[in-house]
Amino acid sequence: MYAHKEMTPLTNQATAQTILLVEDEALIALSEKALLQKHGFIVLTAANGTMAVDLALRTPQLDLILMDIDLGTGMDGTKAAQQILAQRDVPIVFLSSYTEPEVVEKTEKITSYGYVVKNSGETVLIASIKMAFKLFDAYQRLKHQEAALRKTKQELQILFDTVPALIWQKDCTGRYVQVNKAYCDTVGLFEDAILGKTDKELYPPEIADQYMSTDRKVLTSGVPEFGIEQPYQKSSGECGWNRTDKLPYYDSPGHIAGTIGFALDITDHKLTEEALRESQKRFNLFMQHLPGLAFIKDIEGRLLFVNAYHARLYPLDSNELVGQNLKNFWSPEFIAQFNEQDRVVLASRQPLTIEESYPDREGLKCWLTCKFPIFQRDQLTLIGGISVDITARKRAEEALRERERQLREHNVQKDKFFSILAHDLKNPLIGFVSFANLLEHDFDKMDSEERQMLIQNFHTSTEMLSALLDNLLTWARMQQGQVECSFDQFSLDQIVARAIALLTPIAMHKQITLVNTTPPVDVYADIEMVDTVVRNLLINAIKFTPADGEITITAVQTAHDVCVTVADTGIGISPNKIAQLFRIDERIQRDGTNGEKGTGLGLILCKEFVEKQGGAIWAESEPGKGTRVMFTLPTQSPEIKC
Repeated sequence: MYAHKEMTPLTNQATAQTILLVEDEALIALSEKALLQKHGFIVLTAANGTMAVDLALRTPQLDLILMDIDLGTGMDGTKAAQQILAQRDVPIVFLSSYTEPEVVEKTEKITSYGYVVKNSGETVLIASIKMAFKLFDAYQRLKHQEAALRKTKQELQILFDTVPALIWQKDCTGRYVQVNKAYCDTVGLFEDAILGKTDKELYPPEIADQYMSTDRKVLTSGVPEFGIEQPYQKSSGECGWNRTDKLPYYDSPGHIAGTIGFALDITDHKLTEEALRESQKRFNLFMQHLPGLAFIKDIEGRLLFVNAYHARLYPLDSNELVGQNLKNFWSPEFIAQFNEQDRVVLASRQPLTIEESYPDREGLKCWLTCKFPIFQRDQLTLIGGISVDITARKRAEEALRERERQLREHNVQKDKFFSILAHDLKNPLIGFVSFANLLEHDFDKMDSEERQMLIQNFHTSTEMLSALLDNLLTWARMQQGQVECSFDQFSLDQIVARAIALLTPIAMHKQITLVNTTPPVDVYADIEMVDTVVRNLLINAIKFTPADGEITITAVQTAHDVCVTVADTGIGISPNKIAQLFRIDERIQRDGTNGEKGTGLGLILCKEFVEKQGGAIWAESEPGKGTRVMFTLPTQSPEIKC
């Protein structure tokens, strides 16, 4: 027995077609065989049903069977046909002398390729055979199409049930007609619990109303809706989000029959978006309240993000600044400064922290800036930065350093002060003790000349001690901030003349000439301080000028001040020691040309008095060629703080 094999009709082939003729009457079989061979068919014959079944199942190239119904004893034609068709698909045309309806109906239940009454003629037989071939060919094509359709349907069903998207179909009333596995898994219901139901029966009212609203829109307009973000709720109560596309589908007459929906679960995406929004909100809140500048810019210098602090630098708010280039606001000098920092960041691909200076609306400020690279897809495309105004801190640091310097200086001055007290007060006091001893023990033994010399020495020591105490007290008051400036407009030449008149006797005692060439000129200063400065400089010049020397004081007016010069023909001082003249911590101890003692405190007082009035003091000298001390005084109200 041969296995079933579908046969391709030979009407479309170049080779002859094979027909199995089943006829128990030998003469009829020979006649019909000859007729068939006449028309080009290859003919096999079988005299009974059993032989017919055997030949049909072991002849692969069998294109058609002409089957007589009455085959004598044994198996008739209808049973033989049934057995053959049960094993293989081949067109069978019944050839019989029966014309009864019940016989014809019986054969139609077996196969429908034709029923020919014997002796109907050659034309009818051949036409019936050709029609059977065409019917079989059409039937085979239909079978192939149905098989392909079944395969496609199976593939679509697999795709329908395995695709991660939710797919469903509703009719015009909103009832679910079809849902895929992803839909069932998402909502947590079996297919049977969904089909035939509406959204109102499956979901809470607020969700169902949204679904039905978009359905009505699609059904009414016939236009698809894409990208609808809608919530969903599982039977467990858990909620999520879908991005949905809805399309209308049509029936055969072309009327809208319902909707088809496709959705992707975007719950994770929505949660990520929400987390990103919260993160962005926190980031913006942090940046906007940051007590400094925060910015992001591209490598061309265009601002992509700035915080509110930038309003202190720019005439625009933070939103208006975005997209602007820094070149629009800064001079080439600052742009070069910023670009060099950016170059270092881009080259090193590392953060850069620097202290820099640039102005805001209040003036030049000092900033602590950290710039850092920002990578996008492993490409360095942006530069971020944070700048904090450290001007107050820098000023505090500078003030602290200045305070430390002042403390060190004050400590030195204190040590100097005590040194002066210990040394310079000691000598006059010893002289007073010696003078008292002489008065007590030797006064009666002295002649008038010795007594006069003793009295003069005592007077000189008293004046020196008085001047020393005055200077010490004045200097001490200045260190404590108790000496205040009392500015006034007055004639400098009158102050000089008064000092000259006061010191002329001392100069004459050393045979020194005082020359005053000061012109009439007004200054704006503290008259007492200026008097002290002039007297101290003249006293100092007398002290270090030998007999027959000369001291000249003069003044020259410039555009903004008056420069006073006290020049002597004294012993002078080496240039490397001039700077020490006005420093208390660098005391130069020298005796005058007649052995006069001094503390050096007078010049220090002169320096502090002159600077307190907004002027400057300096000296020029060479050993053996005298000294010139110069100081300036303002002619107008100085911008100084006393």
